[in-house]
Amino acid sequence: MAAELTPGLAAIVSAAGADDLMKPWLQKEGLIEVEDVALLCKNEAEVEKKVVDLILPAVTCILNRVKCIKVWTACRRLLDKETNVSSGLAKEVEEESPLDNRIVIDLQHKWQARHKFPLASARLLVSTQYARRYREVHSQPPRYTILLPEAIRTQACVDKRKVQAMVIEPGKAAYSQGVDSSNFLDYYDLYVRIRADFSTIALVSLDNREFWSLEDCELLVDRLHGWFYQRFGEHDALAPVSFYRAAYLSMVRYFVEEVQVQQHTLSYAAQQMSQYQH
Repeated sequence: MAAELTPGLAAIVSAAGADDLMKPWLQKEGLIEVEDVALLCKNEAEVEKKVVDLILPAVTCILNRVKCIKVWTACRRLLDKETNVSSGLAKEVEEESPLDNRIVIDLQHKWQARHKFPLASARLLVSTQYARRYREVHSQPPRYTILLPEAIRTQACVDKRKVQAMVIEPGKAAYSQGVDSSNFLDYYDLYVRIRADFSTIALVSLDNREFWSLEDCELLVDRLHGWFYQRFGEHDALAPVSFYRAAYLSMVRYFVEEVQVQQHTLSYAAQQMSQYQH
C-alpha cells in the first residue's frame, strides 16, 4: 500500500489542483514530505526535466505543467523559510512592518470594483497600523486587538501637532515646553479615529466579508456617532470625552473576547448591542 502524503504536502498539491495529476506519482516514488519535493530540483527550470517529464504522459497540456511548477515552488518556498528561521537568518515579520505595495494596490482595486468609490485618506490608518489590521484579519483564525484611540493615526493626519504648555517647578523659573497634542482627543477626533480603524478593517477583509464588511462598518460608526453627540440634563450638555473613551474601550474589549476567545466574527460581535451598549 502506497504511503500517504503528509498533511502539509497534501495541502500544497490540493491547492495547486494537482491531486489526480501528481498524488499517485508522489506516492509511488515515496515522495511524501514537503522537503522531498523541494529537493528534487535546484530551480524552476529543472522542474520540466525532473518532474514534468517523469509524470508523462499525464502532463499533456500547459495547465498541467503549470500545476507541477506550482507544487514545487510552494514546497521550495516553505523549505527555504523553515531553513532560514531555524538558522536565525530570518526574523518573524513584525506585526506592523509595512505591507508590500502590491497588496495595498490590489486591495484598492478590489474595493473600487466592489463599492464604486475610493476610501478617503481620513478613513484609512497609517501604513503600520494598516499592516497590523491586515495581518490580523488574514491570520488563521482571524484576530482582533485593541488600538487605543489616542494611538490611532489616519493617513490624512500623520503630522504630530505641537502646542506649548507652561511648566512650573518649585525653585525654578516657569518655562514653556512643546507637547504633542495628537494624544488629546475631542469628540470629533475620537469619532474620526475609530471610523478610520473600522473602515480599514473593512478594506482588508474584502476576501473575508463574513468577518467584517463595509455594511458592518457603516452601521457601527453611525451608531457611535449618535452616542457621541447625545446630550444630557437640563443644560443639554455633552458627556466628557473621557466617558466616551472609556465606553469605547469597554466595547472593543468585548469585541476582543468574542473574536479571540469565542472565535466569532467581528461582525457578529458588533451585532450584539445589548452586551456593550450602556
